[in-house]
Amino acid sequence: MTGAVFDVVSLILYMVHVAIARLNIATKVWTLNPKDRSVVELYGVLDPNTRDWTDGLLSSLFRLMNKPTDKAERRYLVFDGDVDALWVENMNSVMDDNKLLTLANGERIRLQKHCSILFEVNVISVLQINSPHRISCVDPSSPSLKDCRCNLTFRWIC
Repeated sequence: MTGAVFDVVSLILYMVHVAIARLNIATKVWTLNPKDRSVVELYGVLDPNTRDWTDGLLSSLFRLMNKPTDKAERRYLVFDGDVDALWVENMNSVMDDNKLLTLANGERIRLQKHCSILFEVNVISVLQINSPHRISCVDPSSPSLKDCRCNLTFRWIC
């Protein structure tokens, strides 16, 4: 989704969260600004001497949100901040058909069917040429969405 960070898009996501909850589907949302941390703090680090792995914030959240569930539940990880080539490069395998987050220690974590990743950004121009076809974009300021923003966003997110 594009729009000012913490702007109308956040409101739309909140409305979708409330709507899904009214359908008696449990919903969990984690919001993260990836630009406020280094890549190591986001993904984790492998100690070169001991080969011990330390999870970063994103890898920890990714593990948490992808735990199996028996409940009717939706889980969302929202990247609320501008896209940066440094951290988004590691998300390419999650955004393609494999839906795998590959960590520096070689571990792979699969994005489960009950989980979705959303990018709430001002500009997507820093994405690689092949990245935009992997994601869906909703621009709430687009005139073509004027009367049906919430309906389209709801279908796209669910």
